Amino acid sequence: MLRNLTFGFQGGGGSSSGGVTSVGLQMPSAFNVANTPITTSGDISVSGAGTQSQYVRGDGTLANFPNVGGGGGQIYYFNGNTSQGTILGNTYYQLGLIAGSGASANFTRATTGVIAYFITDINVPNQINIPSGNWAISIYLSESGGGSQHAEITATLFKYNGSTITDISTSPIEEITNGSTLDLYNFDISVGSATILSTDRLGIYFSISNTNGKTVTLYTEDSTIGQVATTFSTGITSINGLTSSTQILSTGTSGNDFSINSSTSTHTFNLPIASAINSGKLSNSDWSIFNNKPSDDVVILGQQGLGSAVKSVGLACRTWGNITLQTALTDGSIFLIAIYLPQSATITGVKWWQNVQGNYTADNENRVGLYSYSGGTLTLVASSTDDGNLWKGASASVQSKAFTTPYVASVGVYFIGLLYNSSAQPTPPQIGSAPNKLNGGLGDFTNSAKFNSSIASTTLSSSIAMSGTSTTQGNWGAFLY
Repeated sequence: MLRNLTFGFQGGGGSSSGGVTSVGLQMPSAFNVANTPITTSGDISVSGAGTQSQYVRGDGTLANFPNVGGGGGQIYYFNGNTSQGTILGNTYYQLGLIAGSGASANFTRATTGVIAYFITDINVPNQINIPSGNWAISIYLSESGGGSQHAEITATLFKYNGSTITDISTSPIEEITNGSTLDLYNFDISVGSATILSTDRLGIYFSISNTNGKTVTLYTEDSTIGQVATTFSTGITSINGLTSSTQILSTGTSGNDFSINSSTSTHTFNLPIASAINSGKLSNSDWSIFNNKPSDDVVILGQQGLGSAVKSVGLACRTWGNITLQTALTDGSIFLIAIYLPQSATITGVKWWQNVQGNYTADNENRVGLYSYSGGTLTLVASSTDDGNLWKGASASVQSKAFTTPYVASVGVYFIGLLYNSSAQPTPPQIGSAPNKLNGGLGDFTNSAKFNSSIASTTLSSSIAMSGTSTTQGNWGAFLY
């Protein structure tokens, strides 16, 4: 902290003594000196010439502490050796992020007007907002000739969109008080928060006034580097391509996989809801379903772990492990077996346990099919070709029949249809089944729904009303794969 200093002097008492008769004190411009010189007894007082918001530079001049709002104060340099070309009839020089290393490049003017124009490179600063605060300018100046009054200088901050220059703010007037002595001058441009385009360039031009015939020189580069400390941050300059000094993080669910969408000043972290096509998070509702889910998935995964291709469970005969009986197929009938598909899947066909090999003469059609179910109506969605040998697989073996076209099925209840037709059957085919304790699979179901039922038919009907079916005594074991 600078405190006022006082120097005492006791006069020599007369010129004949040969002692000191006058004492004076000179200080740099950052200080005020009072009562100098002293020719008799007295005090010389020294006090600071600045304010609490200023500091004393090493050369004894005052400078302002930058009051930056952007978190650091990115510095730009006035590089008079680097031309930026002619813009709207005036020659501009670089306002650069790196100080020029060339010889001194100076600008002079003796009349009121702009002494020098400086502008950033194309796409610099690549910002959309100027944080509020003071832009602290430090430049070297001098004046020569003319009257006793000092020339004055101001600095104006502007933006340029490629066609139009728009002034943003101008500094207070700074007097060039040290005359012809080359000196560093420090002053501020007070800038309120301003919106700009990311493609806008920024610049500063210096104007002189009150010249009184004086010639003003503005110095750049070499040992007279001029600069401006801005309110742009000198920390992280870009996040995912965005350069705004204030950036926002938000969340979303767009897309079909995790992604980050960065636009303007906002980064949106998109984590979609998981689905058959989306990789993402589990929704609350899906979690509740999963948490309360019966063990169908576990049973299927367990069987698949043993090498099975089965993707469904039966509502009566749930798995291979429930098959302990066999039930004969009846000529001229479709046997309907209720199953549940716990996950969306592509279904290739039907598998069953052939308990007893059939010995019969086929007629009409022998096929397998898959029916969707809604409100008591079964609708055929996939089926196999007609195959007279369909039920003649070896006894005590797993048999399968593929659909003509694989079917993409969503989660839900379906019915497998087994169609058997023969003109003679010395040995009717018998399919594996589970014990029937519910009189053919009847429960508290609506729309006449049944676990297992049959209906007379010589073809695989495209639509079946559950109310037209009859209960069967076998809980057939048939599954989708």
